Order: sequence, then C-alpha cells, then structure tokens
Amino acid sequence: MLSRPHFVRIFVAVLVFAAMLLAGCGGSGQGASSGPVTLTWFMWSGSPQEVQAWQHDASLVTQKYPNIHIKFETADFNNYWTKLETEAASGSLPDIVSLQSLRTAGFSSALRPLDSYVQQSKFDLSAFDPGIIKGLTSQGQLRALPYDFGPLVMFYNKDLFQKYHVPLPSANWTYADFLQDAQQLTHGSDYGFVASSYPDAWLPFALANGAKYLTSDGKLDLTNPQLADAFQNYAKLVYQYHVAPTISVPQATQTPSLWQAGHIAMVVDGPWDLINDKQTVNFKFGIVPLPRQQRPVTLTAGSGFGISATTQHPDDAW
Repeated sequence: MLSRPHFVRIFVAVLVFAAMLLAGCGGSGQGASSGPVTLTWFMWSGSPQEVQAWQHDASLVTQKYPNIHIKFETADFNNYWTKLETEAASGSLPDIVSLQSLRTAGFSSALRPLDSYVQQSKFDLSAFDPGIIKGLTSQGQLRALPYDFGPLVMFYNKDLFQKYHVPLPSANWTYADFLQDAQQLTHGSDYGFVASSYPDAWLPFALANGAKYLTSDGKLDLTNPQLADAFQNYAKLVYQYHVAPTISVPQATQTPSLWQAGHIAMVVDGPWDLINDKQTVNFKFGIVPLPRQQRPVTLTAGSGFGISATTQHPDDAW
C-alpha cells in the first residue's frame, strides 16, 4: 500500500520524466531549426493547478532547447475534443496535440506517424507498457508518445478510516473486505463509498466478477445476464447495503468532487486527479488497487502527445 506522499512523488516523477523524454528526443538529424521557433501545444485541463503543471512541463523544453518556445493552449476535457475536431477538419491543428488512447483511431489521419522519428532517434519504446503503445497506434503506425497509463484505482480518506477504527485497505484486498470496510465507515452523514452509474466507475467491478460487455465477435452486449447481475450487485451498495449515498444523474460524473468534501471514505478515480486532490482536500488520503473478486481488474485509458500532420515544424515538435 502506498502512502499519499509516496504515491504522489511517484506519479509526479513519472509525468516529469515523460515530459523530459519528449523534450529530449531531438537531435535526430532530421532538420530541427537553429533559429527561434514557437510551437503551439494544445492540452485539456480541469483546474488552475493542472494548467500550472503543464506550463511547467512546457518550460522544460525551452530549458533544454533555448530556441524553442512552447505556446500552451488549453480547454476543459469535453470542449477540448470539440475544438480538436473542428481544427482537424479545417487543417488548423496546433503543432503538438494531446491525445487520449481511446480516441486514437478518430484522429490518426490528423497526426504525423512517429515511427521514423523513433527509429532514427533510437527512442526506447520498451520503457512504456505495451498496452499504451498499442492504444496510441493506428493503422500500424504510432501516432503519439505516452505520458501516462491512467489506471482506475481506489482513493480512500485515511482520516475517516482512523475515525472509525477501520484498518487501511491493502493492495491485495478483496471485494468482501471492501464491503465490510464500507459498512463500518457508514455513520450518519459519512458514507463508506460513492457509487456512480458512469461506466468507468462500475465496469471494473463487473469485469472482476467475470462479467463481459462484448460478444465473442467484439460487439457491444450490455444486456447479458452476467453483466446485468454484476451491475445489480454494484447498485446494492446504494439501495440494499446503504453504504453509498443516492446521487443525481449530473453528480454521477462528479463523484471525485463529492469525495473531496470529506464525508465519503472511498471513491474510484484515476491518477490524473492527484494534483487536484493534493490542493483541494483537507484530509490525508491514500490509494490502492480496486478490490479483487474472481481476479484483479482495472480499466486504463492512457494518453500521449502527437505531432499534427499540418505543422510547419515537425522536427522541432519531435
């Protein structure tokens, strides 16, 4: 089990290292500019602290390559993709584009393949998990370099665990452990967990219990009995065990914010919220893998940085 400071340091180090790798991949002999160059980088963000972190990463490039200036542009997550589609259609994409792996296929034609750069720079892709490399590959060509892996994990409020004398969860805890903890942590206005109908939140529980959401030929199947039963078991956390509050439909995508208020012990979230939690919450917290059932399962959807097909400075962007 990782403590909050240890886990935060690990993820900050990983993000900064990825940014420095991206900044340090030049010098491949492909014609990078020697004079001043301004590259526009478009990235989603959801808070001032996220913007500050990305701007810091951009400054690392200029520290290593004084002739390159990064102009950082941002939008919230939903508006980012709307704007990116518009810019891709009009041929006005920025030089450097941030890409979620789940959307690689939809934007692959707008991004320059990176395989030749990887080969000429002798860039070591084995440093990354094969899954995220595959996620950022389309039509057999790498479209972006990863900067994170994005696994869903369980965030927990250490102060509530200590308040109700519940042992902190371990890395190999089970669903039975999770349910027992949630029951012991539910008192008055305090709840053990916050459940959401958003697929990212409940699907890992279903998959860990052996359910499937795809047929053997890859078609979506959300009504098969095993998946329906798994969802019912998840919903029981609210209507039978009462360890999770009833929330509105709009709140279903905002469960991390509800957890940040301090009256919910556990929530499913991703490492991208670490920087926000560090600045927002007034309690100690920790992170563990999602509880095991038949097998340990999580969902991942990492992201990366790509070079637009229309940039005038591809070598500098690399």
